[in-house]
Amino acid sequence: DIDARLVEHFLGVFKEQTGIDLAAAKEGDKKKKALSKLRAACAQLKVDLSRMGESDVCLDELYQDETLEAKMTREEFEALVDDLLQRLRTPVLRSLEKVHGGMEMGEVDQILLVGGSSRIPRVQAILQEMFPDKELCRRINPDEAIAVG
Repeated sequence: DIDARLVEHFLGVFKEQTGIDLAAAKEGDKKKKALSKLRAACAQLKVDLSRMGESDVCLDELYQDETLEAKMTREEFEALVDDLLQRLRTPVLRSLEKVHGGMEMGEVDQILLVGGSSRIPRVQAILQEMFPDKELCRRINPDEAIAVG
């Protein structure tokens, strides 16, 4: 999960900056609140890095009055989650095998991008590598496509 990987990364950054190991902290409301804030910030960072080359994470008084301040570039983000992004090839290939007893990549007419992660430029690049002669369809809002079915 991309968000979980980001949370794990920034827990490490927080530990480097403050010496506090939030992941190992005693369970409690303060830890839950801090992790919730961090998860929300990581989800927003993922969205921001899909649109921009760099973004910041700044969580004032995240835990024990300590603040997390960090930057991440799109390149750093892509390197951090590349193994997760590469996994999308398997379900794409598997779905082609299951359609009408098997379908070749060249038989695909268009690639419709759905779901929030389809906005990630590296996801789009991987799909374009897999289907070099096809245009990725971006006309439909990825979130609405999931909701509508």
